[in-house]
Amino acid sequence: MIRVCFLWFCFTLSSSLRIFNQRTDCTQPGLDNCRIGDCSKPLTADKQNAPTGPEWDIKSMNFFLDKDQFIPILNVSWRIKPSADIWVLSGSRIHIRDERSNETMCFEYLYSLPKAVNPDYNRWTFTFDTLVVQPENTYEVSVYNIPEPTVGNYRLVKKITIPGCNDKIIKHSQRCRENGSLWEPRVMMSTDPPLDKIQKQMFIVVSFYTSEYSEKYDVSLQSPGVFFSSETVSKENRTLLNVTFALRAPLCKIVIKIQPFFKQCNNNCSSAEKSFNCCEPEYVPQSADNNPCTQMAKRKRLLIIYSLDHPLYKNIVLKLCSFLMAKCGTEVVLDMLDSTRLGMVGGLQWLQWHKQQIEKSSDKILILCSRGVQAKWSAMCTGKQVHLREDVHSTVGDMLIPAFCLMVPEFVKSPSFEKYIVAYFDSVSTEDDVPSPFNMTVRYKLMKQFEELFFRILGSEKHEMGRVNRIEGLSEVDYHLCPTGGALRKAIEDFQAYQMEHPHWFEEELIENAEMDIDSDLGSVCQNKARQIVNDLTSEAPTILISEQREHLSLKM
Repeated sequence: MIRVCFLWFCFTLSSSLRIFNQRTDCTQPGLDNCRIGDCSKPLTADKQNAPTGPEWDIKSMNFFLDKDQFIPILNVSWRIKPSADIWVLSGSRIHIRDERSNETMCFEYLYSLPKAVNPDYNRWTFTFDTLVVQPENTYEVSVYNIPEPTVGNYRLVKKITIPGCNDKIIKHSQRCRENGSLWEPRVMMSTDPPLDKIQKQMFIVVSFYTSEYSEKYDVSLQSPGVFFSSETVSKENRTLLNVTFALRAPLCKIVIKIQPFFKQCNNNCSSAEKSFNCCEPEYVPQSADNNPCTQMAKRKRLLIIYSLDHPLYKNIVLKLCSFLMAKCGTEVVLDMLDSTRLGMVGGLQWLQWHKQQIEKSSDKILILCSRGVQAKWSAMCTGKQVHLREDVHSTVGDMLIPAFCLMVPEFVKSPSFEKYIVAYFDSVSTEDDVPSPFNMTVRYKLMKQFEELFFRILGSEKHEMGRVNRIEGLSEVDYHLCPTGGALRKAIEDFQAYQMEHPHWFEEELIENAEMDIDSDLGSVCQNKARQIVNDLTSEAPTILISEQREHLSLKM
């Protein structure tokens, strides 16, 4: 094995040239007896009994990418001159040398031409297309007819250099993929003010997309000339990772560096860097259609509350977050994406702090309803407890019940009513999965009514007097056309198919209390609050905002 490093990547090369799908037959119309073998012995003749040399075809030498295994293959073509000496022609040979390793390989095409030209009256053409080539390697190719004359040189010689992994074709090869050629980290950063006046900490949340071929990443935070901190994170089957850094003093200029560890380059892989200026206001990327509704001066923040019903539903939630961030320019707050800081401050304090930040701003809280949300709410009202298998597997545990305790009492009060958005994925959930306190507001069906939901996030309305506002790429018929939207639709379809095959899937996810580490004090406080909320619903219901009623009617029409 040979270890070779060039430009940004290091490859481990095999000690020999490799053939892909070797064939022994070179027959073509009008030529039935043509076979391919090795150059086991020299074939020479005097000049009078030897054929003239071949000539390059119009497309003499190039490469292509095998569509099944994504391997770059060398393609060489040559032609036979139509002359009288074809009667002494017994075949052709192609000789290949890898200039990096100096290894060689030779193949022999044995045939006997019946005529000077083929049945289409064109020159006989032969092709060699089975050699696997490597990025940035140079190959010398020689082609000659046999028997080769003992005097004179009739060989065709040409060199070809295979492009590197930045080439639009080669970057799709398997070797380049395994070195991150298709990785688009799309590094994002958000900042939060201090948690309290005593700590005076500045939290930096770095978000980036992972690659299929790197399981871990080093994420470092730097300022010009100063290195602050570094964290190593594992992908763990996630497509989006969040890393939180706590700084004692605010910074203006910050450089985020993401160091991947791909399969081929290992510790020598190129890193992704992006600079941010925290002293400038954040701007939401404008949509392709330049719709004024999306040109918001400040980036909108959205806290998502949900239940860990199933691994496939968890995937839907994560794909929704990716869509909101990448397509909609929304800053998403999700426990799964902020597990580091959540572990530092605790679940309840994490929820309470984000709730307070949203109350002081125009940001929103999205409650995603599902079977687990309804089951846990019903259990709170009856004094029972419901725990799901994913609650046990999650590093943050069940955050839904603490969220209910903090937020539902405020939800039924009109001053904070507009802060909350209620939705469910109607392909995997139903309106029956919406707990009773949320029946007083609009229940958005995703992804059918995602556009309307996004207008709520923006603090705007889709339906205005005499006009209907639209945002391209967010409707049910076209949201999936972007990469993150396509991934979201696939996640929804996967869970929908699973539910059809497993009609009792939810019951199978339920576990006994003995398997959970339950905070009994928190459970009892939440149950008491739930009962109080149910008692207050009748008196609070008349305070529903008129605009909410109108919007609900427009969604049903």
